[in-house]
Parts: sequence; C-alpha cells; structure tokens
Amino acid sequence: MDRIRNVYPSKPLRSAQHEIRLLELLPGDSGSKICGRLIHRSIEDSKRTYDALSYAWGDPTTTTAITLGSNESFHISTRLAAALQDLRHLDRPHFAWIDAICINQDSVQERNAQVRMMNRIFKGASCVRIWLDMELDPENDAISRLKLLGNATETDALGNDPHFWIPVSEIFENPYWKRIWIQQEIRNATRCEIQCRGTILPMSCLRQYILLVNNKLLEPGLYLSPWRNLKLAINGTMDCGSTSGSIFSSTPNGLLETLDSCRYLQCADERDRVFGLVTLVKGYNEGDMPIDYQLSVTEVYVNVVRYVLLKDKSLDFLLFACLRDGEIGQIFPSWVPDWSTQSRSYIPRDHYTNSLTCDVLCINTPQISNCGRVLRVQGIQIDHTYVLLQTLKDRHFTDKPMPDLRGISMNILECSIRQSGLLLQNHSQDDFETLPHFRALVRALLRIDAFDFTNSSHYEQYLLDNYESAKLLLGESRGSNSILRKEISLFELLFSVADLILDEHTELSHWLVGLILALWWRNPLVGSTGFISVEPNNAKLDDEIWILFGCTWPVTLRRQGDHYLVVGKAFMDGWIRGEWVKDVPAQVKDGDCVAGRTVRTIDLH
Repeated sequence: MDRIRNVYPSKPLRSAQHEIRLLELLPGDSGSKICGRLIHRSIEDSKRTYDALSYAWGDPTTTTAITLGSNESFHISTRLAAALQDLRHLDRPHFAWIDAICINQDSVQERNAQVRMMNRIFKGASCVRIWLDMELDPENDAISRLKLLGNATETDALGNDPHFWIPVSEIFENPYWKRIWIQQEIRNATRCEIQCRGTILPMSCLRQYILLVNNKLLEPGLYLSPWRNLKLAINGTMDCGSTSGSIFSSTPNGLLETLDSCRYLQCADERDRVFGLVTLVKGYNEGDMPIDYQLSVTEVYVNVVRYVLLKDKSLDFLLFACLRDGEIGQIFPSWVPDWSTQSRSYIPRDHYTNSLTCDVLCINTPQISNCGRVLRVQGIQIDHTYVLLQTLKDRHFTDKPMPDLRGISMNILECSIRQSGLLLQNHSQDDFETLPHFRALVRALLRIDAFDFTNSSHYEQYLLDNYESAKLLLGESRGSNSILRKEISLFELLFSVADLILDEHTELSHWLVGLILALWWRNPLVGSTGFISVEPNNAKLDDEIWILFGCTWPVTLRRQGDHYLVVGKAFMDGWIRGEWVKDVPAQVKDGDCVAGRTVRTIDLH
C-alpha cells in the first residue's frame, strides 16, 4: 500500500501509559498555509477535549505540505489539507485527533498500539466529525428541512414530494460511506456531525431521514413509487436495519457475521478488514486477537479462525470458506475464508448463534498446525457425489410456454433429473410432488441462505424493470388454461417473483423461489445413497459430503492424497438441522459409530 513518507516531528508515544497525540491546529485565514503542533496526552486525561476526524484519505500521491512543529514540509494528502482548511478557526486553535498526522505511519509498533486503542480514541472524542469532500448549499430548502428532522417520528415530516429530497440523496453518493473504518469511527461516537465544506449537519438528522424514508415505503401503494428512488440512493452502509453492516446497528454480532456483512466495504490494507471490525464484535476483549501489521493477510485470516475456535468453540467459519476454480494452490488454506471477496455467504441469521452441532466440538477440539496451513478435525462422511445435475445459472428455462408456476417448477426439476438418468415416467404435471425426494429437496432448498436483497443493486434494478412481467407471470399462473408466452430469464424471474411473494404468501410461490435461489448459486446432485443434495457450483464427481463435529451444516470436501480441501457448504435434508446429534455419545474417538457412520480424524489443507 502506498503511504506518504515524512520525517516525523515528534518523540515516540509511551504505549504503556496509553498515550495519544493530538493536533493543535493553529488559527488561520482561508487559503493560508496550515500550521499546527503535536502534543502528547494520556487518553484518560484528554477525554472530551478534542474532535476525532473521520474522512477518506484520498490519493497518497497527491500531497500538500503543511508546517507541523519543527517540520515546515510535512506532507499530507490534498484531501486532508482541504479538510483542515475547513476545520480550523480564525481566532483560536482547534484540537483534533487525525490518524494520518497523530500516528507515526512509518512505525509499525506505534500503528499496532494505536489501532488497538482506536475504539477508545473515538469514544473519548467530544465530537466525531465526518468530513465529506463535497459542497452543500446551506440555503437549499431540503438541506434546511433536513436539519429539523432530528426529533421527527412521523413520515408526514417528509411531505408529499419525494423529488424535494434529491439534494439530500447526493450525500450518500460520496465514497466515504464505503470505508471499512467508519464502522468503528461512527459507532463509537458520543456525538457525530457531518461537515460538507462550510455546511454542518447533525448525524442524528441524517439517521432520522433514513428511518423516515424506510417507513414511508411501508405505507400502502408507495413501495414502487418515486419514494423508492430515495431509498436506492441510501448506501447499504447507512441502512438503519439490524444488520451488522449498518453503522447505526446498536447490537453487536459475532465475528463471522460482522466480517460477512461488511464484505462490500473497502480498505487500502486488507488486514484492516479484520483490525477495523474486531473490536466491535460481541464478546471481544482487548488482546483476544493480535493486531499486528507485521502479520501477513493470510496470518490475520488464520487468526480469525483461531478466535472463533477459542471464543465460539465452533467450526462454522467453514461455511464461509470455498475452493475457487483454479485455486488448488491458492494463497489461503481452503479452510480459511477469504473476507476480501465481494460475494456474501447468506447464511440464515439464526445459524450464527443457534447450532445444535457445535456442542460436539467440546469432545475433541480441532487443532491448527504450527505453520498455520493444516486444520485437524473430526467427523463422519455421510455421502459422496455420484451424479452432478445440470446447473441453471445463466440459462433461460422459460424457452417454451408454461401453463403455470407448477409447470415452471416441474421444468426445473425435469431438466436436472433427466440429465441424472432418473427418468420421469407416468408423472403428470399435477402430481410432480410425488416424485422421489422432491419434498425432501424442497425442504433442503428452503433452508439455505437467506438472500439479502437490501445489498443487491441487481435486485433493485430488476425490481423496477420487471415488475409488470412478474405481475403477468403470477396472474397467468392462476388461470386454468392460460399460457405464459413472454420469455423471462432466470435472473429476471428470480428477483421479480421474490419481491411479489412478500404479498403473495402461497406455498407454491415460496417453493418456486426457494428452488431458483438454490439452483442459481449451486448445483443439485445425486449422492451415492440416492438422495438429492445441493452443493457449491464447483463441486465435482466423487467429492465427499461430511459432518465435521462443531460445524452447523454439512460441508463438501475434496480428497487430495492424504488430506482434504474444503469445497464449500452442502445442503442435504435430514442432516442440516442437527438431527444426528442425538446419536453422539459423551465421548467420541476414531472408529466409533455415529449415525451409522464411522468417526474419523482428517487434515484439511
């Protein structure tokens, strides 16, 4: 990562005394050179005496020189220089904590110590000041009314014209809201203000605006109205919902859910994806995880696994791991999740905390090798891939007229099962539910990942573009002899119908969407026992399906000589709800029989 290099004009901090530096930003006229000096303070003694600046660093190759103590040519980013111009007063100094200035960025030891204290630094600030590199017209009617929304509870405060609030929507377009560090900076704030050059807005007003827009869309007839465009402009990070990816979330979550929900946020250093979030995690205590910039990204991600094993006594991190195509020699061990990827795992929320199977972990705790590349686990093999069925991704399945939703569902299964050699004979469209394993397959599919529509730009676009098509689809499906003649892609149908079932609570609609969701992201397959399962789309013949003690769900493993690689999580009815736990004795050792299978210890690489 590029970093601005400077001769740092300050003596080292005394970490044992929990020292921090504060910038005393000296007064000056607009446009004059920025001058300041650094002072050392104990974090306990400096509470509420400074502002903490939250901002996007900007391009490190474009810099401006300021005077900092004895250094008359201390270089900072041009963006930070613009922020300091806005922050400083004409007639008095301004005390602030700013990471790029108050931390010696060339000292790894100091960076480690200060990042460990980051939550305390922002909690101790008199105000966390969010600086956005944008202009707002303070005389604009929408901006003026926004300042009055702090205590508003009724949607009437928004008025009746959604276009009135377009100037506010521009705030959410700023790239600042995609930073990983704002999770910690804003959530720890006692008081928070947004400064757009000369215009200052209380964060509470913006938060209330978001809440009122969300409530407005719940009113009858407004879900697809122009009010929705305001919702679309609100960045997912700013959502007032309960997800841990929201900066307004007041309920801490586990480390796995926090990392998963914040995948879409950005950081210049991938280690910050963990360091910037771990102190927000439920049950975290200082020192539970090493915060050390001398560690590699792989070592940091392995430490996430160690943390989960220690604190949660769980192997559920395997549900976020996957073997990507062509990555047999990948950087991370296959059992270590790569938190830098944008695709979320979408595991139902209740499975982060309610695992019947995790109790089994206490019998024999998994071990990580000293080199950090091998994970030794214990479990049972429940099946292996016998026949791979056809994937539906990127394929039009409504390429012939469909009489109703049951016909579409039938077509999905028919295409897949025909390829497997399981012939569909003497089964009419009306009794397709009697096909072998169909109900079990549906139950398995409906228990898989809950797709998070709120973070999907595809969903929002297809919702608006294909609403009428989906409405036609559902309307036609209820006619006895109607024929659907419009061809709709799987992707269009997925997102359009998924929205409509919010109001159409029919079992059939849920079955259809469950099938499409499952088959969109994964491949159905037939195991050696004859049961249909759903596995990652990179599964291969002879991959094995395992229950690993301590993991909530089955996982697909690929044998490589004397060890295994983690392909991804698998879904097989009868094995995904902890049904087998009752068969586990108080003590388990290799060779014991559990659920009719032999217990084995294996190495994951």
